[in-house]
Amino acid sequence: MTPVIQQRIIIGTATLIVVMLTIMAAVFLALQDRQQVAAATTATPTATVEVATLTPTKTLPAATATLTPVPLTDTPTATVVPPTATSIPSTATSIVDTPTVTNTPLPPTATTIPNSCSRTPASWVTYTVERYETWDSLSRRVNISVFDLQQGNCSTNTLQTGQTVYVPFAPPTPTPTDTVTLTPTPQPTATSGRIPTATLPPIQPKIESLNPRVGTLGQEVHLIVQGKNFGLLDQSNIIDESNFKVELRMVEPTNAVTELSVVNNSRTSTSFEALIPADLAEGCYSLVVINPDGRLDIVNRAYTNNVAKFPCAPDATPTLTPTATSSPTVTSTPNPPRVTTCTPSSGQASQEVELTCTGQNFKPTDPQFKVELQTGGGPRVTLQVSSGGTNTTFNAIIPANLSVGKYDLIVTNPDKQTDIRQNIYEVK
Repeated sequence: MTPVIQQRIIIGTATLIVVMLTIMAAVFLALQDRQQVAAATTATPTATVEVATLTPTKTLPAATATLTPVPLTDTPTATVVPPTATSIPSTATSIVDTPTVTNTPLPPTATTIPNSCSRTPASWVTYTVERYETWDSLSRRVNISVFDLQQGNCSTNTLQTGQTVYVPFAPPTPTPTDTVTLTPTPQPTATSGRIPTATLPPIQPKIESLNPRVGTLGQEVHLIVQGKNFGLLDQSNIIDESNFKVELRMVEPTNAVTELSVVNNSRTSTSFEALIPADLAEGCYSLVVINPDGRLDIVNRAYTNNVAKFPCAPDATPTLTPTATSSPTVTSTPNPPRVTTCTPSSGQASQEVELTCTGQNFKPTDPQFKVELQTGGGPRVTLQVSSGGTNTTFNAIIPANLSVGKYDLIVTNPDKQTDIRQNIYEVK
């Protein structure tokens, strides 16, 4: 029982005692007055006085189970009123204490961000990882350490583009100011993104080796090609994968073209792996690598799918022939033709046009020298070669009434070595 309740019970008891004493005094005085009146009267009546016995009761309030302590400011003091002959209280007054309950507000409940990582602070927000984003670069943008950032995300794995992570605040979008110089001229300027991406100048691919060079009928072959400048590059990775092409172009017995698929993630700027299908027709093929900008390289007679029937000769591979004096004589296959430029680049479909091309290793005076146009993998159109050509130039007549579109130029020397220039002429 608390001290406050004990104090209130004592005060109530004292008050009850005072009330009882007052009542007894009043009764006693009333009896004395009646005896004096009876003695003074001549007649002596006999009177029976019944004095009611008053037993005051005190009902104390039951203590409640839970009370909030309230500091007492004043201590109640019982005031005793002197009794009078004419005022007799008939009932006792009960003192009822009403406890005061004070509602104490509870502290607010913290709101947390739904997250499987239990170490993520509640105030952190979500952030989508940008291209080339790393823990180190992101930590600098939000001004905390890499350790704290990884701890807040319960992860040390490499960040992936598009991944959602948690950061103390949403970092502002950076404004690129860097200029990326890839060649002495020109100097391309980055336009967007955290790591600038520039428009690169065209580059010429170069095939240096391929393996194997002999296939087996009915079997898929993994062809490994090594060289340089395979594809367009930025400062960290190969881009423009969709337009990089690898082809096998049949030299004999027909002019069929088979496009090869490049194995995923196998291509770098210096090598790649291509799949030669099992249903490749038997014959002798040249290998063609075409960059996204249209530049290409060709290894003539590079691959055979039936070596017994079509024994291809590798391009410019020396052959040693012993002589009677045992001094070997080195002979080699002639170099393939190379087309540098052709003019004009376009013409009307209704007109016959004379095309002039320059380059090297042409054999225009040989009747087997052939110049052709082809569009979209369709049939080839053989052009009439004008007389008077040289090793570095030739003229060919483009006939009228060709279909509208862009055409590839195919130049074939008498030894079946070929050069192809894509989209070199357009019929309008």
